[in-house]
Amino acid sequence: MTENSVFLAISFHRYVKETVKITEMAKRAGAIVIGLTDSELAPIAEFTDILLPISTPRTSTIDTAPVLFSVLNSLVAGVSIKDEQRFKERKAMYDAFNQDDYFF
Repeated sequence: MTENSVFLAISFHRYVKETVKITEMAKRAGAIVIGLTDSELAPIAEFTDILLPISTPRTSTIDTAPVLFSVLNSLVAGVSIKDEQRFKERKAMYDAFNQDDYFF
């Protein structure tokens, strides 16, 4: 990772230490760090440049899944629009891989 990298950290309650450590490492390496979490007080917050707290009226982490997947879908769509040529190249690589014996 370099200052030209973007790192997306996803961390919800019962925060995993490895996620926090990797997020810290990405920040130290100069990457732009985006955090998706359930609270502005989450351990990854101090290492993020952009923090997107996702919360629901309920306390269960599983209740945030639809919101999380919507945000992730928006990020992927945005990246694919921003750098359409690179997205097409990567998709072609994935589609070629998908033709192997690994998938039905």
